[in-house]
Amino acid sequence: MHAIVRAREPADLEPCVRLLEAVQRADGYPGRWPEDPATFLRPSGLLAAWVAVADDAVVGHVALRDHIPGHGLPYWTDATGLAQDELACVSRLFVRPDRRGDGLGGALLDAARARAERADLRSVLDVVDTGGEAIALYERRGWRRVGSVPWDAWGEKTTLHYYVSPEPGAPG
Repeated sequence: MHAIVRAREPADLEPCVRLLEAVQRADGYPGRWPEDPATFLRPSGLLAAWVAVADDAVVGHVALRDHIPGHGLPYWTDATGLAQDELACVSRLFVRPDRRGDGLGGALLDAARARAERADLRSVLDVVDTGGEAIALYERRGWRRVGSVPWDAWGEKTTLHYYVSPEPGAPG
């Protein structure tokens, strides 16, 4: 089953919410179900969002935003030497569980990173320790962990990891 990655359109939002619900049941992402899932998929500072589509169904999603979460900012700026306004945060990346391993997560990640680079921004992201598949994806694609901190995720203790993308133009 072939898939394409394209810009998210307004009509994609409802299928993305249904997909997010399936991912949350399977993996617990997001860690806490948002009060308004459609708003969750349109985070503050949204620059762009993409979907992976196979057989006319949304099977993956990613967003890129210029709103940089303050908790990771010192790690990202120290690691890159860049200011906050030179960074873009990859977020809301998820793929339908039965489509994992098909390269869709990587393709979505590449779309976000390429858009950031076209705007002369460096991509960053954070991920909880329980996101093992996501962490493996980032590290396979050359993303570098630049810090980790204990984090209380809605009453559950975990670790939050901060990553920066490969240098602009580098493979990944």
